Amino acid sequence: MHLHTSMPWLVQEAHASSALDALLFIHVPRCGGTSLTKHYNVLSRATAGPNLFKKFTLHYFGYRYRVLETSNFPWKTYENMYVIFILIIATALLILTITGHTRGAPFYVLFSHALVVFMCSTFMFTAPALRSNFFRRFWLILLRMICAESPNWLYGANTKGLLIHLTAPRMLHTRLVSREEMGRVSSFAIVRNPFSRMVSVYMYNRLGPAETFAGFVCRWEKAFKAVYEKRASNNRTDPINEWDVYCHVLPMHEFTHSADGEQLVQYVIKQEELKSLQSSNPGDSVRDISPALRDALLSMPHSNFRKRDKPWKDYYDPETERIVREMYRMDFEMFGYDTSLDASAAKAGNTSSDPPSGGWPVPQGGGAWMEDAANSFKQMTANFAVNGGMSMRTMPPMPVPLDKSTSTAVTGNGSTPGNASPTGDISPGQSSSANDLPHLAAMPAPMSTVVSIPTVPSDASFSSALTRDGVSGRGSPLPPLSI
Repeated sequence: MHLHTSMPWLVQEAHASSALDALLFIHVPRCGGTSLTKHYNVLSRATAGPNLFKKFTLHYFGYRYRVLETSNFPWKTYENMYVIFILIIATALLILTITGHTRGAPFYVLFSHALVVFMCSTFMFTAPALRSNFFRRFWLILLRMICAESPNWLYGANTKGLLIHLTAPRMLHTRLVSREEMGRVSSFAIVRNPFSRMVSVYMYNRLGPAETFAGFVCRWEKAFKAVYEKRASNNRTDPINEWDVYCHVLPMHEFTHSADGEQLVQYVIKQEELKSLQSSNPGDSVRDISPALRDALLSMPHSNFRKRDKPWKDYYDPETERIVREMYRMDFEMFGYDTSLDASAAKAGNTSSDPPSGGWPVPQGGGAWMEDAANSFKQMTANFAVNGGMSMRTMPPMPVPLDKSTSTAVTGNGSTPGNASPTGDISPGQSSSANDLPHLAAMPAPMSTVVSIPTVPSDASFSSALTRDGVSGRGSPLPPLSI
């Protein structure tokens, strides 16, 4: 019996040549795979349809998800650009109020509005805030009210939870997929060493640098125990959902196995063995996977990581090692990870978030944001050149007429025609006419702008050539540039 109208695929079964070519991804938080949803354009597929409001809310959800991948408390956001705009208007109204041209009520309304938007976008609707049951439930209700959900593609969120991080038991329980279908298609999840995963969870959810790893792990253990103790006291056997606990708290086996220990997904991929896909001896978890899944994993870019100031192993002390080992004991057993921190570090090695030997390179100039701005400008000018139908390198040269005292005309490439310098330098004493440059003969006469290039003695030093008042130095001072 078909239990649903559509299913949450990376590749839906109806669009695949066979069942195994369909890809159903159970996304375990902080284990990799976010780039898969980008690679398969899940957001574009989820927003297909005539509902413009739903398109907007889902795109906003996708935008916020990307923002939270970069910062715990993001302030370089579109929301805060809007806040600045509102504050400018509010300031203008305040000036008008002080000068007696208007009343103060509009200023207070706009200022309060800007403050609320800033607090919500920068602090309330962030990953660290979702650790609170109150903020998480409020966030889920709000997303449900604005229809920021697509159960068809398992994207967005509603009162059932964060759809892109639904567990396999929860998918079955909510009838998004049947057990037969989950066993028929290439359903898969990616897991990783619990020790390294906990450091990634910490970096994503910490309350700023002031919250230490040891303090975070202790709070995480408290929340972890409270969930299972409450469920045991209420005799609850239904799958855990986001309403009760933040999905990042859950152990990995909750995403892949049923309560009685049965593996529900077809394939459990170890993140540490992904690189072995390209070798002649792939790891056990990736050796016998379907061709469609193999192609998907090989094409998966790893662009979603945060830089750490030290290797993940160095975050641990004996107490935090003990807590993590006890919390995720079932993950170590089910997925075959060593419970020794040293042995785990030796097998897993460093991740892309760990600093290389010698540390991260220091950004030159004004920092990473200036580098990003420069790259964006280069890309923009390149696009402009292409769209404008010409290459910046093939633009026709422009003449620069010079003062007759130097008798030097310069072509667009910086050399003199007829007797051009092979290096493109300007050589005083050389001259040419427009007849030597046919493509310039037809051009309109230039404006009467002249540039005087003086002749400086070859033996004059740099300092003497640049002497302003001509008192010191052997060379003559440079005459003023006449424009």
